[in-house]
Amino acid sequence: MRFGFITAFFSEELKSGVFSGKVTKQIETEVIQLNPIEFTTEEYLAEIAQLYISGKTLDWFSFYRNSGYSKVALPTYPFQRQTYWYQ
Repeated sequence: MRFGFITAFFSEELKSGVFSGKVTKQIETEVIQLNPIEFTTEEYLAEIAQLYISGKTLDWFSFYRNSGYSKVALPTYPFQRQTYWYQ
């Protein structure tokens, strides 16, 4: 019986009541480009925040690319009781 099903499956002679389908992977990619010149700083950041909280994937590297910001090393032990001021 098992081999009969396999033969019928590959020869596309399936009986009624048997569902056969093929699922294709669909990837949705949405590219949204915001021009900061068109917005005030508050509007621009609010738009980015809205995209982020709605579940969109943001490219943070391109967001900070020309900003001049850099990473700052922070203490990893929070109970060290030392004050760290960025100079």
